[in-house]
Amino acid sequence: MQIPKIVLFFIVCAVLFVQFGLAHAQENKDSAFWYNRALDYEEKGDYENAIECYTKAIDLCPDPTCLSSNYLHRGTCNFDSGRYDQAIKDYSKAVELNPNSDTGYVGRGNVYLFLNEYDKALINYTNAIESGQKDYSGFYAFYLRSRAYYEKGEYDKALDDINYSLKLKPDQIYILWVRSDIYREMGRYKEAMADIEKSISIAPDFYRFYFTRGKINESLGENEKALEDYRRGCDLGIEDLVRNRPTAFGKKAIEDVCDACERLRKELGK
Repeated sequence: MQIPKIVLFFIVCAVLFVQFGLAHAQENKDSAFWYNRALDYEEKGDYENAIECYTKAIDLCPDPTCLSSNYLHRGTCNFDSGRYDQAIKDYSKAVELNPNSDTGYVGRGNVYLFLNEYDKALINYTNAIESGQKDYSGFYAFYLRSRAYYEKGEYDKALDDINYSLKLKPDQIYILWVRSDIYREMGRYKEAMADIEKSISIAPDFYRFYFTRGKINESLGENEKALEDYRRGCDLGIEDLVRNRPTAFGKKAIEDVCDACERLRKELGK
């Protein structure tokens, strides 16, 4: 029996509709698949493969939310693998897709902070604070903006921001650590030492705390104590570098504490 043309037409349409639906579903699945695979690589510190997977996810993303998330993560991977220009482009794209993305502003600010472009970092951290995403920016962006002010030598502004950050997150020992550095630069050594001693008592294996205490001791003329702190910080930093995924800031901090250790060791003839 011959099938009427109208029936054939509807059959063909139904097949095409099913194929289109399957292809669309596969597209969404593929985007999520590459995103999850990229997250796994990123967590392991395998930034090359993570960037490749985020790029594939971006090519398949079905909506702006998906795109923004992938650009944010790819920006972080580019940053931590030393591709600073590309990281800025990725974070900028995330902000373009979502102008209220405090994470995008913070990420871009971090790149500028690392590159010593402090005014640009300050603009981005301020944008993050004003984005309205208070759960994240309310603490972290103030903390980071304080660091940018600190690097510029504007210690009063740095202290204002870090104290506000501490008000929002009173249990954050990393805020105390940054405030300790600010107090040291202001010559307020007693307060600086109190903050860093409390930080070390809570997290005795964090290498950067010993770098800060070493700088305080060196400022006080306690060079033997400073050298001991630098050595401890350098050893812990190298262990952390081997054990955890390296970040741009982390690698730089480890280099700094180990350089300080070597410099003071030579000065003291140790």
